[in-house]
Amino acid sequence: MTAKLGLIRTARWFVIKTPYFEGYTLVFISQFDGTVEKYFDDFVLNGKENLQAIWGNCVGCPTGPDVTARDVVEYIARGQVKTLACYDVAPTLSISQIYKAADWYEKTQKFQRAVAKDDGKLEDKVDTFLKELATPYLPWPSDAAIDTDVAREVQYEDVAEHISNGKAPHAA
Repeated sequence: MTAKLGLIRTARWFVIKTPYFEGYTLVFISQFDGTVEKYFDDFVLNGKENLQAIWGNCVGCPTGPDVTARDVVEYIARGQVKTLACYDVAPTLSISQIYKAADWYEKTQKFQRAVAKDDGKLEDKVDTFLKELATPYLPWPSDAAIDTDVAREVQYEDVAEHISNGKAPHAA
C-alpha cells in the first residue's frame, strides 16, 4: 500500500546504535513531495495494519484494537527531528512531473522509430505523435515495494573500522 502513496520519493528504515539512546533505535528517513500535512494524511490512508507492520514494534507505539492509523501517525510525528542537510537530485520536480517526462520520452522514442521505418507519410506520423503527446499519461501504479531483504545484504556496521583496514566499502 505504501507504494501507492504518490508523495513518497524514497523511504528507509534502519536501526542504529547511539550513545544518546539506550540500546538500539529505529530510524525512518523519507523524502516526499508536498506538505507535511498531506504526507501524514497519506500515511493515515495507508491504514493502521500497514503502519503497525513497522512502527508497531517500536517502544511507545500505540497498539490494540481501538488504535487508529491517526494514533500511529501522531506517534511517528512526535519522533520527528530537524534535518540538517538533504541532497535531492531533482528538487524542483514532483513525482508526477517525472512520470510525465518518462511518458513523453517513451512517446518520442516510438515516434523516432516510426520515422526511421521510412514507410507511410511523415505528416501522418507527426499528427499521430502530437495526438499522443496531447494525451495525458495514465498514472501507473508504482512497482516500488518495501524491500526487507536488504537487511540480509552486505552492510557495514562500522564503516570507519572497515576503511581503516585499507578496504574501500563496496556493494554486494
